[in-house]
Amino acid sequence: KRKLKKEFCALANQDGGIILIGVSDNREIEGVDNPQDMEEWVSDIISGNFPLNFKNKTFREVVDEWIVGIEVPKAVEKPYSVEDKFYIRNGPNNTKMDGDGIIKWMKERELYSESKHNQ
Repeated sequence: KRKLKKEFCALANQDGGIILIGVSDNREIEGVDNPQDMEEWVSDIISGNFPLNFKNKTFREVVDEWIVGIEVPKAVEKPYSVEDKFYIRNGPNNTKMDGDGIIKWMKERELYSESKHNQ
């Protein structure tokens, strides 16, 4: 559960993206046993943790296996966190943001300016 929360958090804090469940990091299709149970499981994890709209879920049968694709929108109003830690996507990895990283994130989205905070 925590790994999936970190993935959502990092993708949202970056530029958004798509999480594929049932596809390995090596891009091999492993599939999910029950896509509807997976949808409920994902919804339970996300609801209450992220005030984002995750209605864009896609279920596809590929080579006799079901995979789930979930579109993660870009966070624009504030960075999201998991257990009080902020993550951002850095290539294929999730990287923890420190205070400077959070300020940089906010500046990039024009949510923070030095003049506002130095008065």
